[in-house]
Amino acid sequence: MIALSPLERKTITTILDKRVPGVPRSVFGSRAVGKAKRFSDLDLLLESHLPLDPTILGMLKDDFSESTYLAASCEVCWFCKV
Repeated sequence: MIALSPLERKTITTILDKRVPGVPRSVFGSRAVGKAKRFSDLDLLLESHLPLDPTILGMLKDDFSESTYLAASCEVCWFCKV
């Protein structure tokens, strides 16, 4: 079980659907394996066949940091399948 409240899950899903719709995503790290502390960051892995536009990455970071509903920071990793 991923250590996030329902509101945090909804907020993250909304941001990802807005900025990178249809891109497969997963969570890894302490929140994925049940070892998260209250303010542990959220590690997100996004996968695509295309490189990530740096502008989109900046928008994702801004959206996550400006959200009032996320108690933790979000780290985004982009995996480009070749």
